[in-house]
Amino acid sequence: MRLWPKKIAKSFENIDDLQQADLEKLVSIDEIGEKIAQSILAYFANESNRELVSKLKEAGLQLYRTEEDLKGYTDKLAGQSIVISGVFVHHSRDEYKELIEKNGGEKCRKHFCENQFYSGRRQYGTCKA
Repeated sequence: MRLWPKKIAKSFENIDDLQQADLEKLVSIDEIGEKIAQSILAYFANESNRELVSKLKEAGLQLYRTEEDLKGYTDKLAGQSIVISGVFVHHSRDEYKELIEKNGGEKCRKHFCENQFYSGRRQYGTCKA
């Protein structure tokens, strides 16, 4: 799963800020290289794409983050990869994934990734990586 779209969304309060970003600002975002940054710049350089964004905003599509969206987010796990494995009693795998992402971490899909933490139980279930 690619996390860079989420990292871009977290780096800008709204679509207008993203549209005004320059190459330097975009490549300063973790996991955003020049190729992705150039692609974003090219998208917003196209008049028909800017018109589409305007039409979507006029139609009521939310292209900004609300205070509620930002509630509960931290960077406590920034740069950390976490493996979730086993059978869980109190929370679902998706709930743990959401908690990890809300705190700046990344759920690692493979047991052999360069992870810092491993969350699991001794009783293993079926593979759900």
